[in-house]
Amino acid sequence: MLRLKIRIETIDGSRFIEEIGIANSGFIELEPEILMPVDIVKKLNLHLLGEPETYTKITGDGREVSS
Repeated sequence: MLRLKIRIETIDGSRFIEEIGIANSGFIELEPEILMPVDIVKKLNLHLLGEPETYTKITGDGREVSS
């Protein structure tokens, strides 16, 4: 696991925040995935953009997990 200092910025550049992120956390996906704490989402007003899509994933032991 690798800790990184990352800057998250809105597309228009009006809001940003610098936080610590984690890479190589052990999760493997076909596409990159970014998870953010709720307080960061609220500080950047990202929750106003709309609801996230939900996906169903199948784990290695065959269980279905929604995210």
